Amino acid sequence: MKMTALIKRLAVMRRSRTREFSVVFPATVTPQLQPSQIPDDVERPSYYISGEPTPSPNHIDIKSSEGIEKLRQSCQLARFVLNQCKQFVKPGITTNQIDELVTDLCFSAGAYPSPLNYRNFPKSVCTSVNNCVGTLLQAINILGRGHVLSKKLSFFFTSQLDKTYIPA
Repeated sequence: MKMTALIKRLAVMRRSRTREFSVVFPATVTPQLQPSQIPDDVERPSYYISGEPTPSPNHIDIKSSEGIEKLRQSCQLARFVLNQCKQFVKPGITTNQIDELVTDLCFSAGAYPSPLNYRNFPKSVCTSVNNCVGTLLQAINILGRGHVLSKKLSFFFTSQLDKTYIPA
């Protein structure tokens, strides 16, 4: 295919995918959960108070059978939390309500939500709505019909999952 024909085809494809959506602007950021509010049975990472993680190891961490089992459990918890979020997300729900749900589910399972206070990030889940390219400070954004919502979950003992939803 000649280059000009390819460029024309890409331009047509781009025009056909253009959609209108309301732009989401950051709103009020709610106060961060205090370390004293973390349940006693939840294992805490090194940064839970200071916000500064310890340096990464300079060697490959080969997991033991126990470590691999913890990773499996963490992944199962991440899937469970994402499934709960899927049922919860609908127009009118705020990103702060999603964060509260994730925090409660993590703590109920005895897990620490890794984003919480990691490099001073104020929330337990990374949430992006519509035009937010990456994870921004967690503001209280109200979801509307057709908004695209992306969440990133990770836990201490770490597991990470991403999921995108469009509230119906």
